[in-house]
Amino acid sequence: MRPNAHAFGYGILEPNAAPWAERSAPWREVFSLPRVALGGARPTGLPTPRFLLEIGPISPKYLVRLKHVSAQRLAAVAVAGVALCAPGWSPAQNTPKIPNIGQIQSEGDQPKRVQVTADGENRIEDGIAYAEKNVELIYGETTLYCDKLTFDTKVGWAEAAGNVRIYSDDGMVWAGERIRYNTKTRAIDGDNIRFVALPVVGSVEKIRTLGSGDNVMYQADNSLFSTENIQSPGFKIHPRVLSYEQGEHRYIMRDAVVSAGSVPLLWVPSIVYDPGGADIAVQFVPGYSSEWGAFLLMGYGFELDKNVHMKAHLDLRSERGVAGGVDFRWIYGRRKGQYSQEGEYGEGEADFYYAHDDDPFMSGDEENKSGDYGRYRFRVKQRAYLTQDKDIYANVFVNKMSDDRFERDFFEHDYRKERMPDNFVELVKYDPNYTLTLLGRQQLNDFFETTEREPELSLDIKRQPIGPGGLIQYNGQTSVTQFDRKFSNEDADMPRDFNALRADTYHQLTVPGQLFGWLNLAPRAGVRLTYYSDSWGEDDEYYLPSESYGISRAYGLMYGDGDEVDDRYGQDRDNFDTIRLRGADEGDGVVRAVFNLGMEGSFKLSRTWDVQRPMWGIDGIRHVIEPFFNFSYIPDPNVSADRIMQFDGRLPSTRLAPLDFPQYNSIDSLDNMLVTRTGFRQKWQTHRDGRNWDILEWATYIDFDFEGHIYNDHLTSNLYNELTFRPVNWMKVQLFGATDLYGGGFHEYNGRMMWQVAKPLELTLNARHISGHEFFEDSTKFSMGWIWRLSEDWALGTRHIFEAKDSVLELQEYSLYRDLTSWRMSATTQLRDNGGTKDEVLFYLTFTLKAWPEADIPVGYRAGSTNPLTLGD
Repeated sequence: MRPNAHAFGYGILEPNAAPWAERSAPWREVFSLPRVALGGARPTGLPTPRFLLEIGPISPKYLVRLKHVSAQRLAAVAVAGVALCAPGWSPAQNTPKIPNIGQIQSEGDQPKRVQVTADGENRIEDGIAYAEKNVELIYGETTLYCDKLTFDTKVGWAEAAGNVRIYSDDGMVWAGERIRYNTKTRAIDGDNIRFVALPVVGSVEKIRTLGSGDNVMYQADNSLFSTENIQSPGFKIHPRVLSYEQGEHRYIMRDAVVSAGSVPLLWVPSIVYDPGGADIAVQFVPGYSSEWGAFLLMGYGFELDKNVHMKAHLDLRSERGVAGGVDFRWIYGRRKGQYSQEGEYGEGEADFYYAHDDDPFMSGDEENKSGDYGRYRFRVKQRAYLTQDKDIYANVFVNKMSDDRFERDFFEHDYRKERMPDNFVELVKYDPNYTLTLLGRQQLNDFFETTEREPELSLDIKRQPIGPGGLIQYNGQTSVTQFDRKFSNEDADMPRDFNALRADTYHQLTVPGQLFGWLNLAPRAGVRLTYYSDSWGEDDEYYLPSESYGISRAYGLMYGDGDEVDDRYGQDRDNFDTIRLRGADEGDGVVRAVFNLGMEGSFKLSRTWDVQRPMWGIDGIRHVIEPFFNFSYIPDPNVSADRIMQFDGRLPSTRLAPLDFPQYNSIDSLDNMLVTRTGFRQKWQTHRDGRNWDILEWATYIDFDFEGHIYNDHLTSNLYNELTFRPVNWMKVQLFGATDLYGGGFHEYNGRMMWQVAKPLELTLNARHISGHEFFEDSTKFSMGWIWRLSEDWALGTRHIFEAKDSVLELQEYSLYRDLTSWRMSATTQLRDNGGTKDEVLFYLTFTLKAWPEADIPVGYRAGSTNPLTLGD
């Protein structure tokens, strides 16, 4: 029987009910949104007036066809309509049509129908079509416009004259007074031709075609290459020879002069550009840092082979000496997309950087720094598909460094993302129903703690129906691993290394179903058998936190000799209980059996209100609420987790661990558990832009621990809340909270707001608070950043980070931006308070080419690039 939802005005949301957006009542198509109502800026997600048909001097007859082209081609048409159409273009009226003139077989394609439309004379003689006055030729996705046309239907050659415009199926636009174009091979021939291939525009004196179809390549002499569609571009390149490979969407410029306006800046022997590909040509980054002194970072990128790029670095720092290196980037096969950095059969990158450091102890504690003046980093990252179906692939990650502070000193952005980079090689066989993985992990840097896998072979079987009718679903995991846990050699007080062979297999059955047509239930049962070749024995000594029995199992065990041993999280040994365990029989090998039972359940209720608020983009309100629970039970294993060497123990976290298996992957720390996670998810929605718009999403959940040893002997975990509020595209608020219900635990609250206050002002606010956690320091941190557009040419930006606990302004950053048409220049000053260590001061100039923000050409610095001067938050 269904709940009495009508008492609250809510009804059951049927699982197969039609989407709310498809209700019979008509939705309002356009919202009236005064600019003064919401900060002076129209939300980008709301409908806008249909003014596209007024762009350019193209006749309405041709505009009708724009409704059916791709977004890329539509953008090219809009640009070309303004940039390439000659004046005097007049709409065609009462256009007579000649019949379809047959089909042409392109290479590798199905036959495509050809149609010619013209206002003047048009005829066909011996397979050759003649047409005059406002001629339109359509061949598949390619369209040609001109004043006079001769078209050979047998070979596909079109000779066009007078205001010629060619919109090819890959988004390119060609324009000129006389062009020969082959619709079958895409070959083009002509003099003084202009072209658009967003974001590039340019002109060529003479063009020739090599290859055909997807392998076509165009070569041009004495060309102009720019990103600005204006009479006198602020940035342009004059290559003696320009090549464009259509299938790869890449440009090769040789013997090129780079100019700013009419002023030549530099000569470059070769420039290769493919969106998402390698950095281009020459790079200079001048600046000053309190750690580096005055610096000049220089780089030059070029192409070694079609799919292999290289960039050489030479960096000068007045306080740290000379450094340099090389970066490589490559892809296998064709590029996946126009702006993709991925290859058809994989991709990879490698870099080597060496610094002859004049002052290796300048930015940190001498105990944590290498005294060797020669410091280096070598990295390799690659994925390669080994089969045509891409179901077998290999991943390689190699990170070798001279010392643990190298990235902090020279590659701060990488250091902030990952302070202990991984080293592994894996071979993966993927199937929709399973994944087979062979993994090897090594400790290449002995100053980082690593759990080596030498190797690990694992089989992960996805959840899938089995048995009659598929009512029961099965999933499982099996692995065999040789573990070797190696601690850092930088700290003499760390425990000794330990190792063991582990063979593990897990199998689970789930029976998902629905009761009463609305209650979703999924009971599950599983069993895990694990063999360890070694375990803690009679002579092994380790330490457990005396007040945190559950936490000790969650974060691993400590052992060692001597009275001054500290644990890896900074807690003194005096706060630990010493426990000795008797070793198992037959060489300390043990077999552990772990069983788990569980059930997930949920249902949905919804209610709608017919509320119309066009000013706020509200067209009806729907509230959906979904109560849920997840129950998990593990009885006492035959071997306690205290006996198990910790290789896959849990890491410190403020978030709840998964309750489902095998998502709960801390195999070695598994122990008895009786936990229920319950809560509800809810959404407030309206209808906007032809779809459902989530104004507010809110999830509340909590764990009930009936064993009482996971959450410091308390019945419940913290109460968690996650909320996302997005009334319009230009405002978003995210909140997270973990509230201690008993006292003595931890609190965590995070918030983030992104708000375009007005059209010229964007604001970002962040707040983070954590207190009372056993492993994380108390902190209350606020950050604020904003950009204020003073005019079309000038803008100001700042960023600040304030730690309220110590009343320290940790970061100050001030930037001045100047729009230089093609380029954007910024001057940035950054001040950083590092607490107990030396404060930092940094100043640098940035030049970014707006059309190619990923390219460092010819002068500039970009956050996130491979350049050593890459700063994180």
